[in-house]
Amino acid sequence: MDTRAAVTAAILPVLREFFPAAGEKDLLFHGGEDVASPLPRKYGLDSADGIVYNLMNRVKFRGVPLFSAVRIEDGFIDMTFGPEAMVLIAEDAAQSAAVPAESYELGANPMCLCAMLMTAAATAKAEDPFVPEGLARRAFLHTVFASSDPALAIALRETAAALSAHRRAKPGSPERLGCLTASAMAGALTEWF
Repeated sequence: MDTRAAVTAAILPVLREFFPAAGEKDLLFHGGEDVASPLPRKYGLDSADGIVYNLMNRVKFRGVPLFSAVRIEDGFIDMTFGPEAMVLIAEDAAQSAAVPAESYELGANPMCLCAMLMTAAATAKAEDPFVPEGLARRAFLHTVFASSDPALAIALRETAAALSAHRRAKPGSPERLGCLTASAMAGALTEWF
């Protein structure tokens, strides 16, 4: 699975039309937004004509528009994934899910959380939402797009908190991790063990 690389490859060609030197490091997957970029601030761009339109209408992931919202604020481009794109991102990540070893150390480590996520996926109810909100959404995105040890540490902490909220939440609640969400997160964590 290289979901992060596929999403990055979809975004960069459009950004490079406005910022020719744009690279992978100009896309931030671990901020407050789904994806953010400091390119307007970095290059002192005052006018954003065309950037929002092109990102909304030309960036696709497996044939589906990637973003449901794009805005430029305080020198940052803030991008929000659309629900259809979230499903495709989750399907991509879920392909890597592997069963953890029979014995492993308990705690907030990839193997233990992967086992808990696979249990959550196996016991998910039909009314559990696919597209999570709040903490569950952040945990999902940060887990799927983690690409370094510090990013993984954030993802593990958020995943543990999301699993705790999942266990207490009622079916249909946005705190619940649906089957595909939990499988995708487990698939992403599989990459780390």
